[in-house]
Amino acid sequence: MYNDRGNGYNSRPGGFNRPGGFNRDDRNRASSHTITAEPLPEDYVKRAEEAIAELERIENQDKRKVVITTSKLRSLFSLFTETFNEVTRGDQKKLDKDQLNDLNVARVRIYYEIGREDRYNGYMDSAPVGRFVQQSGLLAYLGDIGDSCDKLKQFYHYMEALVAFHRYYFGEKKDRS
Repeated sequence: MYNDRGNGYNSRPGGFNRPGGFNRDDRNRASSHTITAEPLPEDYVKRAEEAIAELERIENQDKRKVVITTSKLRSLFSLFTETFNEVTRGDQKKLDKDQLNDLNVARVRIYYEIGREDRYNGYMDSAPVGRFVQQSGLLAYLGDIGDSCDKLKQFYHYMEALVAFHRYYFGEKKDRS
C-alpha cells in the first residue's frame, strides 16, 4: 500500500513513503510545525508593513513565489468581521462561547486555505497563503487572543493593516487567481 514511487495516495513529500516517515525536527514542515501563540506587538501597524514588504521581497527574488491575492486576503479578513462587529457593538470584556467557537472555526479555515492551494506541498511557505500566514504570524497572533475582546479588536486592526499594505505594495495589477 505504501511505496517509494510517489504515486500513491500518500505521495506528498515527507509523507509516510519517505524513509523515516515524518521528520519532527523539520520546523518548516506544516504537518509537524506547532504554532505557538504569541502576543501581537503594540506597533502592529509596523509589523504588518514589514510582513507585506517581506512578501514583496520574496516575490521579487523568485517570480515563481507569487503572493496571496487580494481576494484571498480579504476572504481571510472576513472570517473575523462578524465577531469583531458583535464585540464593538456590545460592552463585553470577554468573548462568549459562540465567539470563541467562531475564532476556532476561523483558525481551521486558515489551515484549510493553506492546504487547498495547488502549489502546497506540505511546507508552510510552499504556496502563497501559507507564505502569507507564516510571514504575518497570523496563526500565532490569533492563538494569543484567548477570550479577550481587546486582543480581538487589536488583531482585527492588524488584519486591516495587512490588507491595506498589501494593496499599497501590490495593487490590483499584481493580483492573480
